This record gives sequence, structure tokens and C-alpha cells, in this order.
Amino acid sequence: MTWLSNLLSGAAAGALVESALTDSLPRQKWYAHKGAAVSQIRIRDAVLLPEAVAGHSFAVLLVDVGSEFVDGQSDCYVVPVASRLVADAKPAETILQDASHALVECSADSQFWRSLLRHSKERSIESLTGGSLSFVTLSAEGSQSILDLSRIEVSMAEQSNTAVTFGDWGFLKLFRRVEVGLNPDVEIGQFLTRTAAYVRTPRVLGSLDFQSASGSDLLCLGVLLERVAAKSDAWQFTLDSLAEFWQRVAAEAADWPPEKIESEARASSLAALIGPYLDATRLLGQRTAEMHSALAAGTSEAFRPEPLTALAVEEQRGRVATELAETCRLLRSSITAGTSDAMADELLAAGNRRLHEIAQQLGDLHDVLLIRVHGDYHLGQVLRTRDDFVIIDFEGEPDRPLAERREKRCAAKDVAGMIRSLHYASNAASVGLLAAPGNVISAAETWQRQWYLNCRAAFLSGYQESLTASGIVPEDSSAAAALLDLFVVEKVLYELRYEIHHRPDWVAIPLAGLQEVLGLS
Repeated sequence: MTWLSNLLSGAAAGALVESALTDSLPRQKWYAHKGAAVSQIRIRDAVLLPEAVAGHSFAVLLVDVGSEFVDGQSDCYVVPVASRLVADAKPAETILQDASHALVECSADSQFWRSLLRHSKERSIESLTGGSLSFVTLSAEGSQSILDLSRIEVSMAEQSNTAVTFGDWGFLKLFRRVEVGLNPDVEIGQFLTRTAAYVRTPRVLGSLDFQSASGSDLLCLGVLLERVAAKSDAWQFTLDSLAEFWQRVAAEAADWPPEKIESEARASSLAALIGPYLDATRLLGQRTAEMHSALAAGTSEAFRPEPLTALAVEEQRGRVATELAETCRLLRSSITAGTSDAMADELLAAGNRRLHEIAQQLGDLHDVLLIRVHGDYHLGQVLRTRDDFVIIDFEGEPDRPLAERREKRCAAKDVAGMIRSLHYASNAASVGLLAAPGNVISAAETWQRQWYLNCRAAFLSGYQESLTASGIVPEDSSAAAALLDLFVVEKVLYELRYEIHHRPDWVAIPLAGLQEVLGLS
């Protein structure tokens, strides 16, 4: 037996690793509950890869972790590990060590990925408890392409999953926090490319699956996708386009007063200053509508559209009302620049008024269908190719339970997410992501608002003009606008809570978005 297999076998050895993981896991960039103490930890299972490479042995651990944020429940994390000589181990990756060997987190090791895919594709790898890990090929391209594992690159970006690229053909996403059941990234990706023939998303080549010994529990640990030749994601593309917009304004219209800017906006004369991005945003709306139309064409139980009931609408409105109250309580208790008890009170009152108005405007919505949606739709979930867009990451919001992420929802949820993303981009200079216009441009706030409003209108225009399936949006335009506002309020409240907890310097962005949708700006 290798040092690694000895370390993971037996109660005493397992307890030693669990104790070490209690300290090391919360420091990982993909750990969900940063700042929360680990209350309990248990290695659920371990899969040892059959062959040592250059003296290193590899394994995949499934680790149940409880924290003060999980209310007595536990999350299951996927942790790749390797044994190394102490002299070869990097301190940042080391979980524990003895006089000669170290146990390290090895997701950055290309040899691990090469060994994992090669062995799991050839046959199922048995775990210590009798479960099995295997790579399930979901397309002929996946079966053929996986033979080429010569060029492997692991992304070191701060994110909830681990991304690995294989040459110019494949992209693998290792899910770090997993649950029993079908992962929507695999499920929706397969449906769009194989059943609905939607071409604006990468093909799913295969999935990395773990089956429990009883056969009752299936965990999707990762998905292998066709790699898309992209210039950047749509977020970076948007920031680059926005920087060009500010340059054009500085050169051609720096001294315009607010009333002239708004007059030109009403006359639709700002398109030249916004530039090609306006047409690109309209195209993004078109691609979004095509995605929703494809998802609405499903006939299986998992994808067949369902009618939106009056009860579901009221439950959604009730959830948003609860989140409004919670967010305002959080605003009162937080020490955030630019907020006050009076502001929280005003937002709560205005929010309740707007939710009441929305209820009156929605009617019975008998013509609207619930469909599978992207679920976490924003500019960072779209790739910009040479002259088009490709939509990625159908996993949904990672902090939501898997069952919730697989629920059918109003397509307005995705539309609202992209609208909020455009608003965030318009504020990029305020948080240092772009050079601020400063004193060079008068009425910079008016310019910023008009850029956002024009791009928002272009996106919605492209979306509405390209829908080919009925029932995605209400036929009544007033009801459609009210439904969209309901989901915008839900999204911006989530953003506000997130920024208070994680990025207090960004609170002003969702705060302004909330004031706008509530009619306070």
C-alpha cells in the first residue's frame, strides 16, 4: 500500500486527515462559508486513483462539512489530494505532513487531471466504501477528444468551482460543493445541444459521476464541455466597450449639460457615442430569447412547460416582500457609508407600495408558462466570440439547493439578471474597474444613466423581437413590465445583501438599482 492509501484507511488515519482538513478547508478559495467556523467534518468516501505518477499518488475525497452557517446540516465538498515528499510540497497546498511525506490539495496539478480522466474513462474506479467514480461519455466527440490530454491548464481564478482546460478542445468544471441528483449544468446543457439543437452553448462531452455503493445516490462531480474559442466573457467585453464610450464622450460631448444629454437620448441620437456595443446588446437579447424558446420546447417531465398559477405568483411576491424586510433590517444594522435608518425605512415603505402595485398590474397571468431557465444569468455567464455570444454555466446560483435550481421558473428571472448586470457595468468606474470620468466630463452621472438605459432598451428590444415560443412573457405589456420588475426587485435585494456582507464598498450600486426600480431616483 502507498503512504496515501495507508493515510486514508482505518479510523485513526481518517480522523487525522479530518482534523487537518478542519483547518485547511476554510482557507480554500472555493469554500462557500468563508469566515464561518467548521463545526464538524467527516470524510464520506475516498477514491484512490490506481496508478502513482512520478512517485505521487492521487485520490478524490468527498468531505462532509458542517459550519455555523449551515444550521446543523452539512455540505459535501470534492477535494483532490496527492501525496508528495515534504521537500516537493508547497506550504499553501499542504493539508498535513509527517517526517517524509505530505498530503496536499492537488487541483493545480496537471498530472492529477491526466490520471483522473484516463483511469475513470477506461473503467469505474472503486472507492473505499464500495462506491464508484467514472467518466460518462455523453457524445462521440467526448470519447475521441479525451484521448488528447497533452496540454492541461488549471485556472487559478477566485471562484466556487475549479476550471481546467484541455488543449483547444475541452473545458472541465469540477464542482466543489455537490449534492445528490442531476446537476443542471449537465442536464440543461445536454437538452439544449442534443434535443433542442441550440447552438449558442458549448456541447456537453461528458460528466464525472460518483455512484454510492448502494446505487441510490448519484453525485455529479464535474462536467466536460466543448471548449469555445472566445475573446473574453461578456463582462470584460462590456467594460472595454464602456471605456471606449467614455473616450468618445470626452472627445465629442464632454461639456454637454444634462438637459441636452436627455434630449438627445429621447431623440435616439446617442447610438454613435455608445458605438457597436448597442447592436451587440441587442444581439445578446436575441440569443437570450432563442435560449428561452428552446427551453420552452421541452416535452419530457423535466423540461415540459407548466402554467404559472395565481398561487405561485403570490408566493413569489411574498418571498420578495420577506426579502425586502430582511434586507432593510440588515441595512439598519450594518455600518455602511451612505445608508441610514431613515433610508431603510423609506426603502421598506416604497418597496411594499411597489409590490402592491405589481400585484394589481399582474392580473391572473393565465398566459404565462414556467420553464427551465439559466438561473444565474449575467454578463459573466456569456462568452464573447468574434462577433457573437455563447451562453455558459447552467448550474444556477451555487448557494441554492439543487432541487431549487432545477425548478421551472419565469423566464423573467434571467432577463432581470442580465438587466442588473448591465447596471453593475454602468457603475464600473465607481468601484475602480474603469478609469473614472472625473472632472473631464460634466454631467458624468447623466451620461452613465443614459448608457445603461439605452443598453437596457436594446437588450429588451432584441429579446422581445426574437421570442418564437408563446407563454414566455405575458401578452399584456403592462403585466410583462410588472413581472420583470418583480424579479428585478428580487435580484437587487439579493445583490444588496451580498455587498453588505462581502463588499461594503460596492453597496451603492445595488442601492441605486433598488431606488430606481422603486421609483425613488
